Amino acid sequence: MTVFRDNIRVSSDIFTYLQNNLSGDVILTTSKGIYLQFSSKILLLADKSCGVTPIGLGLTRFVDFLTVIHPLSGQSVYFCDGAFYFPNGILKPAWDIVKPNTQEATPWQELLRLCAEQLAEQCTNTRGVAPLVAPLLLERPDTDTRHNAYCKASLPILREITESESCNIDESVRQLLGLGLGLTPSLDDVMLGMLYGLQRFAPKEAKTIALQNAILTHAPHNTNAISAAYLEAVAKGGMFESLDNVIRGLSGTTPLNISPILQIGSSSGSEMLLGLLLAGKMTMKG
Repeated sequence: MTVFRDNIRVSSDIFTYLQNNLSGDVILTTSKGIYLQFSSKILLLADKSCGVTPIGLGLTRFVDFLTVIHPLSGQSVYFCDGAFYFPNGILKPAWDIVKPNTQEATPWQELLRLCAEQLAEQCTNTRGVAPLVAPLLLERPDTDTRHNAYCKASLPILREITESESCNIDESVRQLLGLGLGLTPSLDDVMLGMLYGLQRFAPKEAKTIALQNAILTHAPHNTNAISAAYLEAVAKGGMFESLDNVIRGLSGTTPLNISPILQIGSSSGSEMLLGLLLAGKMTMKG
């Protein structure tokens, strides 16, 4: 049987989970990632360039792995002694295990606005909802969003969440989850970024706890299984390295660079960034 050797970068919680849940299935194969179902958890084998994600295992040579092992949807997969056993071969990695960093961070107001400006410049023509950065964070007219049905539907709800102290978070989240295009719908990505930011900017605040609880309540029923897996993993403290890198930039500890996160999906990265910036705005406001 073919043995494919590579490096995998993964968070410590996912590695521990695999050691306790040894049998799974391939549920979706794409050119960018292989989704696996192990017990109740969906995991993603993808390219390491995405960084550590809440459900991800980052391969150094993902395209080579696809070519050699050729995993197909519906196949069984087993995890034993640190290796994955597929019908067409074995993935035997050297593990780079990363512990999540839960340290609180504080966004600087001028860097928050600079990041919003950069996002607005780079996402004016997306089919997603990232152009909402203009009316929500830069006090500009929503000219680029009026003909996008998802922007039009979500703008007043996002305004309510970010600006009103009396907002019904649970109802707002229920309305937004599942709204948008893609494997992870646009507003799911925004909610993910917002929760991730609030957990690090204001982990003990009432809105943070309310948003976390609302996502855990509604994600399993209001969106698809893969998107729900991301949302639930973040709600339970999962690590998202690309967002952590932006947070470090917003905190002034490293140079601010949004280019890597914008490479995630067709619009997912830009929408997660929008959610993160909205969390920063909420923190500054509070």
